[in-house]
Amino acid sequence: MDGSGRWCGMPAWLFTVALMAFTVHIAQGEDPDTTPPNVTCTDVTTRPFLPNSFLGLNAGVEYTYEDSNPDPSGVTYNVTKGPSGDLFPPGRTPVTMYAVDIFDNEATCLFYVENTLTELPVNCPDLNRTVATDMGLPTYSYTPSIEASDVTKSTSGYRYHGDAVSVDPTTAIGSKLDVGTHLDTVLISDEVLSKTCIGYIVVQDIEKPNVTCPADITESSTNVIQYSANVSDNVGASVTYSPEPGSRFNPGVTAVSVVARDQAGLNDTCSFVVQVSISELPVEYIPPQETIQLDSADATCQYPPITKDDLTLMDSTYQFYGDVTVAVLFNGTENNTLSLGTYILTIFIDDTVFNKTCLTVIQVEERPSTNGRSDITESSTNVIQYSANVSDNVGAPVTYAPEPRGDSKSSGFSTAELAVSVIVPCAVVLLVVFVIGFSVYYYKKSKERRKIKVSRTDGKQSSSTKTSDV
Repeated sequence: MDGSGRWCGMPAWLFTVALMAFTVHIAQGEDPDTTPPNVTCTDVTTRPFLPNSFLGLNAGVEYTYEDSNPDPSGVTYNVTKGPSGDLFPPGRTPVTMYAVDIFDNEATCLFYVENTLTELPVNCPDLNRTVATDMGLPTYSYTPSIEASDVTKSTSGYRYHGDAVSVDPTTAIGSKLDVGTHLDTVLISDEVLSKTCIGYIVVQDIEKPNVTCPADITESSTNVIQYSANVSDNVGASVTYSPEPGSRFNPGVTAVSVVARDQAGLNDTCSFVVQVSISELPVEYIPPQETIQLDSADATCQYPPITKDDLTLMDSTYQFYGDVTVAVLFNGTENNTLSLGTYILTIFIDDTVFNKTCLTVIQVEERPSTNGRSDITESSTNVIQYSANVSDNVGAPVTYAPEPRGDSKSSGFSTAELAVSVIVPCAVVLLVVFVIGFSVYYYKKSKERRKIKVSRTDGKQSSSTKTSDV
């Protein structure tokens, strides 16, 4: 008997003897066997090499079969066993074993077949890969790297539940992945079991940036030059200039290099030239005043020194190359003590690279003086004539307000002005006379009252004397 409970290799003669014994037994009229076989069975686990198939129980080990008239064909099951038989899912599956002797007496035994698999027994494909960003884009559009045909079994005897396995990535197809490393998770499954496989996708940028330089620049008014280059890249790029925009350039031709570099370290370069063609220092000097006036008591004056702060840049972006020096000549000399006269100022300005000579004319003259007249009082007319004494080395016009000539309506004093000038003094005089008169009157009255009081006192004293005499 083999592991399936079947009789194998039984000699033909033994089988023949058993059959003859059964025939004689029947012929002799003996009672047939009515006692079923005595069987026992135990739970089993599927074999590792056929993890979801049942091969049957081993006689004497996993089951027992006792009967006086056993069926040579052995036991049977309510399931189909073998590599192509029924599929057993993970877990415990109940199975019934049947034992029938040659008189059709049947006995059954219930046991469980256990499939211990918890994960689909397949090999994970290599999911690690390096991809490039989509052309002209900063991202990669995700596509799975494996199909069902790429999946192999880790146990060859395993049979898939269902037609085949499915491969399902957790990342949606078409998802945009930035430059960098991304986890790639794939679920491989049949209708019962599954397995999760992981890998890493490295997205790289392989497109270098593109930089276009501006045209060559020629500048004649300043030495500070601004410029910019056009840069394009699928993921963005930084730009460096040498020299940087806004730098101070030396006279002549200077080459400028531009480098565009993206996050992947890819770069592109270009260059152009900047030419500074300034011929002289772009500054000018504007004197605070072109005419200096001296008082009659002053014979000379000191012209203030001219410094860098007194200069005006003709282009506000220009930067001096070094310390600025200013030298001034007055009619060809450095003497800044000026007397009356005309002076040509020659101003030499230098910043160690460029220089400029400025010329300006300064006039020193005497301040005009005006001698006024004394105040005028007039009681007979309202048209007043007057004049002031004026002296100046070149002559000076004189204006009056009001004018000294004309009639009473335009240039003279008006009637109202004249009336005020007469009435107010008269009123003051009258007020003073009134106060003085009142004071004199009050003084006389007071004196008379004192006299009367004294006379009364004397009369009383006389009367008293007379009374005493009596």
